[in-house]
Amino acid sequence: MSESEAVHRPRKPQADHNHALIEYHNWLKDTRVLGSGCLTTEATDSDCRFVPKSDLQHYLKRETIVKILRVLGIRHHSADVILKGYLKNFAILLSLDHGKLIEWFLQYDSLSDKKLPFETCPPTFPQTSDPNFFNTFSRRQWMFCAPTFSYRKHYIWALNDDCVLPIVEKEELGRGGSSVTYKIRLHPCYDRLIEKNDQKKAFQQYRIVLCSIN
Repeated sequence: MSESEAVHRPRKPQADHNHALIEYHNWLKDTRVLGSGCLTTEATDSDCRFVPKSDLQHYLKRETIVKILRVLGIRHHSADVILKGYLKNFAILLSLDHGKLIEWFLQYDSLSDKKLPFETCPPTFPQTSDPNFFNTFSRRQWMFCAPTFSYRKHYIWALNDDCVLPIVEKEELGRGGSSVTYKIRLHPCYDRLIEKNDQKKAFQQYRIVLCSIN
């Protein structure tokens, strides 16, 4: 064995640290909720799953983040920065088995959670050996970036194929021209269409109109 081979051979993480990553993937698999994809009136919901933000915040607490950082070889104090502004990005990278890239993200405000979802590739986005990595990241980000519906806003969204809406139930009511009207129920974490004092009334029903714009 040459000296070069010895230097560049990666060390195997300890079993207990590996367990932290396995637990994350198992949690992710069990936590995802089926939502709705709605780019066009013909959109399907076959793989439109999202992670409720409350569940993400509850699972990725500082102690869990530190355990994961250890196996990635990242200093534990990065956990505080992740919690303050990079939690979604960290979750996305972990789900893609690229958790170590969080070190790069932490250097740039343009890659923080408040900039999500990325509509185009940020100039500061990391370059990897995979030329399609941003496209992969862009698709996966929607699992953690379901939008909140607010009664103070009127939404006319231009949605792409990968967008996931936190609509957990959807029943078609009718069609007309290029639009479809549905009766829907929103996940309570993303429902701000009712006043705060009515928030206890979870899973309210609403009507939503989806349109195709050519």
